[in-house]
Amino acid sequence: MKRITVLLLVLATLVIALGGCELLGQKEVRYEVTNDSSSLIIRYEDEEGELIKEYTTAASWSHSFTVNRVAAAIVVYVSAESTSGLSTTVTVEILEDGFSEAFASATAVNAFAETFWVIE
Repeated sequence: MKRITVLLLVLATLVIALGGCELLGQKEVRYEVTNDSSSLIIRYEDEEGELIKEYTTAASWSHSFTVNRVAAAIVVYVSAESTSGLSTTVTVEILEDGFSEAFASATAVNAFAETFWVIE
């Protein structure tokens, strides 16, 4: 009887563990930044969870990656700061699987906008 109980516990654990892996799956994340400034500092969290800092002079910027979900929730983050010294509008957006999930915009001298999203 003990062997059957132990075997059932092991099987139940495997079913829960394997079933949980299927539920987590993959998510496609895309950061989008737009601005009417001549220069920006962009900070974002990459697929490894590292905070990356980039400089750009482009009117728009984006970065995409796939998240292999091994945890119940993952936080993603992006910010942009104008360094032009002029009044400008900066927008940041996070898309999950093609759907806009988080958005922020700021207009000011050296505008700063940031947003984050929890992928569940």
